[in-house]
Amino acid sequence: MNKLIRQSSRLAIFDFDGTLCRLNSYHVFLRWLMRRPAPISLKIMSATALRKAGLVTRSTLMNIALNSLKGKTRDEVELIGRSIFEKTILPNLNKIGISEMKNKHDEGYDVIILSGAFDFILKPFCDFYEIDHWHSTQITYSNGICTGRLNGIEFLGEAKRRYLQDHFFESKINWPESCAYSDELADLPLLSMVGSKFFVVSNSRRQSSLAEDIQCVHW
Repeated sequence: MNKLIRQSSRLAIFDFDGTLCRLNSYHVFLRWLMRRPAPISLKIMSATALRKAGLVTRSTLMNIALNSLKGKTRDEVELIGRSIFEKTILPNLNKIGISEMKNKHDEGYDVIILSGAFDFILKPFCDFYEIDHWHSTQITYSNGICTGRLNGIEFLGEAKRRYLQDHFFESKINWPESCAYSDELADLPLLSMVGSKFFVVSNSRRQSSLAEDIQCVHW
């Protein structure tokens, strides 16, 4: 997922959920689990209800959901991700966003996907569009077997900015000529790193908290 970026590159950085995909892939995964046979489905429905009631944290619900993958091989987990992508994610991709991503590639930008989506769900998308550089929320494996837990923290907001700074520290990136797209206010630190900043909205209203140099695009 981390192919070497050439020197003096312009980056086109895209969020995934809500930006390139109309759905929240985490919610898609939860709904997929709710359709599994009991007791998995019952456990997820109960945990989701507790989350809505504010009795468990988001990360706790995530780890309960991921626990359903515990004991599966990496190939088995990735097969689940491909099935979710093909059946649910692919038909719900944002056509305007995908077109913009392709256009940036054709214009010579290095396309990068930075997303809070689980890695096994984002990977099929990146394989499908031959995107070499991407990073997302990771799950852990031990000796090739899924542990059913997050690997670190959810990859959101400030974590994306730190990733770019750390990963491209020794690269000659043309940041003023780079661009970034997201529908999340949490990604404002990421947008601050590039010259062209785009906030994706689904209606005509501009977010009042956005800086003047951030352009709203309606996808």
